[in-house]
Amino acid sequence: MDTSKRLLIAFVAVLVFLFLYELLLLRMTPPAPIQAPGEDTTQTAPVPPPPPVAPPALETAGGRVIPEPQPVEIRTPLFVAKFTRQGGFLYSFRLLKYRDYRGEPVELVPPGQGFFGLTFPGSDTLRFEANLEGGTLESTDSLVLELRASTPQGPIVKRFLFRGSHYLVDFSLQIPVGEERETFLTFPEGLNLTEKNQKEDRSYAALLLYERKLKKFPLDKIKESLGETADDALWVGLRTKYFLLALFPQPPGFKRLEATRHNNHLQVGISFVGPELSSRIYLGPIDYFILKDLGYGLTDVVDFGFSLFAPFAKGILYLMRFFHTFIPNYGLVIILLSFLMKLVFWPLSRKSLQAMRKMQELKPEMEKIQKLYKDDPQRMQREMMELYRKHKVNPFSGCLPLLLQLPVFWALYQILRTSIELRGAPFLLWIQDLSTKDPYYVLPILMGAASFLQAYTQPQADKQSRMLAYFMPIFLTVLFLNFPAGIVLYWLTYNVFTLLEQLFLKRGIRKKEESDAVH
Repeated sequence: MDTSKRLLIAFVAVLVFLFLYELLLLRMTPPAPIQAPGEDTTQTAPVPPPPPVAPPALETAGGRVIPEPQPVEIRTPLFVAKFTRQGGFLYSFRLLKYRDYRGEPVELVPPGQGFFGLTFPGSDTLRFEANLEGGTLESTDSLVLELRASTPQGPIVKRFLFRGSHYLVDFSLQIPVGEERETFLTFPEGLNLTEKNQKEDRSYAALLLYERKLKKFPLDKIKESLGETADDALWVGLRTKYFLLALFPQPPGFKRLEATRHNNHLQVGISFVGPELSSRIYLGPIDYFILKDLGYGLTDVVDFGFSLFAPFAKGILYLMRFFHTFIPNYGLVIILLSFLMKLVFWPLSRKSLQAMRKMQELKPEMEKIQKLYKDDPQRMQREMMELYRKHKVNPFSGCLPLLLQLPVFWALYQILRTSIELRGAPFLLWIQDLSTKDPYYVLPILMGAASFLQAYTQPQADKQSRMLAYFMPIFLTVLFLNFPAGIVLYWLTYNVFTLLEQLFLKRGIRKKEESDAVH
């Protein structure tokens, strides 16, 4: 079971727990359980056909690319790319606008590996001549790098067209082979893992194929080999949690994707047939707004969670980006979002509190019915429903705000957990990354304290209900210890606003009751 499914179950568990708490608090006889609508998100992965001969591993220096003293270096405002002359590999691609956990520019090529290697014998030991020694581009510039090597069968030419304004690179390849020969471009080990929590980053690493919809093949689940036809692919690629390599071939396109594992080392290859290949390459962040502008269905890579909640997640992302245009701190954006959500749910909260007070007033009559019909559950249920109807009380109104907020909470969690906008976004003091857990667990403890105060201020029916109410903050605190600091900050501020809201509403209801009593 993947992380998203486990956490969805955790959220549903919280909702069920709160729902049961409402029922026990009001000492009701619970009706038959009602399941919230949902959908089966389990997808049956296609069974890959037995792969042909796997692309060989790199032979340079025992399978590893050795950086050269004087590589060919291309520098733009967005990235720095470095190529070896031995084998003509892209062995370094650093994103200048993104930092890793050490504070260095993010590196997308695994250490000691090289992208865009070829598979025919001796191809990785060829010496390539470059048409330039390197270059620095401004945002309005473009530059063509040509790497050419000679073989007895003819020249091999790799061309890369770089632009200073975006992460797209045009790529073409010419090789001296017959029309029917299949050649692999190699990407050993996939994209480099960039996050401090490499276990989590690795869980997102996958081989991607986009036809009419996105197919994802997690790399850590490839035990021996994987083969997948790619004749109709609009693009193929590799991803980690926050970064993407995508190739958009020109006709006739790619033939197959392959991945093999040997001695725990992964080799990824993308094949084509013929002497020429043209493709565009995207090497950059999984940023919804960048990918949306590029098209090709790339936004499907963005993890908005289950389709039921995805529209909420997308709306929250747009809203947060809008707020961030005039609020530079995403922590403050989250607090503002929490306040807005409280305003949106204000009418429901008010009705919920009023219903709870009515239920408390009906408690003696409810206990009388329970005692009178304790041996006849069906009659007890009918009498209870008649009591609710007579006094115009909805016994489930206390849970309604929770039900309506679940999509918002889950969508916000998805955004804070996977959106690159929140990656490395600081709040204040020790909170320097809202997408990871609070290193000192201060926010979860404060959130638990706020939940406890909220439970303390609510009227409790009896000792059992009070114990249940006091257990809930402990349960939430433990659950949220390892959640991203951003979602804990949201829930903390939401609880504080809820506490203030309860005090305000209770004061208003009390004044109204006193006024009614006088008249």
